[in-house]
Amino acid sequence: MGRDIENSEVFKWFVLGFLAFVVAIVWFIPGQLMVALGLVMMILGSALWLLPILIHKPVQDEWS
Repeated sequence: MGRDIENSEVFKWFVLGFLAFVVAIVWFIPGQLMVALGLVMMILGSALWLLPILIHKPVQDEWS
């Protein structure tokens, strides 16, 4: 249970940092570069659901 709470905290801070990064890029970079970076951010954002799967460490007897 404690591990799940820790993972959700890590995920929450990752998402908040990611959103702050996106806002900073959109705020400071104009034009076509902003559009290209926006597409990259959309692709990365759609892959965020993979993060808990990648962080999750299987328990010793999970597969037995």
